[in-house]
Amino acid sequence: MDAENTQSRSGVSRRNVLKTIGIGGGAAALTFGMSEAVNAQTAGDDPQTILNLASTAEALAVTAFHSVITLSTFYGRLQPVYQNYLKSALTQEMAHYNFLVAAGARPLANQFFFPNGILENLNLYVFVTDVLEGVFIGAYLASVRRFAELNRPDLAWTSASVMGIEAEHKALNRAMGISEAGNAAGNNQGITNSPTREPFEPATLFQVSQAVPTLGPVLTGGVAPASAGQLVAGVNFGLGPVRMPTPQQVNAVGNPLTPVPAPLQAFNRS
Repeated sequence: MDAENTQSRSGVSRRNVLKTIGIGGGAAALTFGMSEAVNAQTAGDDPQTILNLASTAEALAVTAFHSVITLSTFYGRLQPVYQNYLKSALTQEMAHYNFLVAAGARPLANQFFFPNGILENLNLYVFVTDVLEGVFIGAYLASVRRFAELNRPDLAWTSASVMGIEAEHKALNRAMGISEAGNAAGNNQGITNSPTREPFEPATLFQVSQAVPTLGPVLTGGVAPASAGQLVAGVNFGLGPVRMPTPQQVNAVGNPLTPVPAPLQAFNRS
């Protein structure tokens, strides 16, 4: 992963500007939209807040998958089925990102931080991905509820469609962890326990903006605070900032996808 510090056109880094005016660390994220997302929890998220947070999560996913494929020490050792899963997941997340931005989303960041050692430790990668996919699924579920509340069935439909793909990612990520750990131990029987153990996707969030504390460390870096949640609290997100890859970089390593109409177009009779 490239740990460059983003430079403005004048050559002054955003981080240095924030330090100069007395803003840094966790507060930095609040300067580009996170405070608005947190405030939305009280009144109920508006569609723009949901779109902004969803596109930020998709940008994070694109960055993570691309980094694992191109820079990790373990990708080349994975079974082909899991290499293909990661390649397809990369282009799926890019498709989600492009769709959301075209719908008016304004991503809150285009560079992210990751836990130290994640590119050298498959088990750590699987664990962190499971946590993040769980947050994404919970957020999309919350968006379905909120869009229904706002009488926007079109947006609820779209969120449910995206959430289904994220649930596939969670299951495949768990399967990869189970299978590859078994192979590393000399057990070639593959998946020894079902990676999908829940009867329903857990409804962990009521508002999408409630995902902000868990996603905060990937935006600001540093040691995750207790507010980030028990699973990631104390983890040092010291790798980064890592810039989101360009569409050309994604296409160079990602799998082509099966064409499927977006939910809003699938039953267009005109």
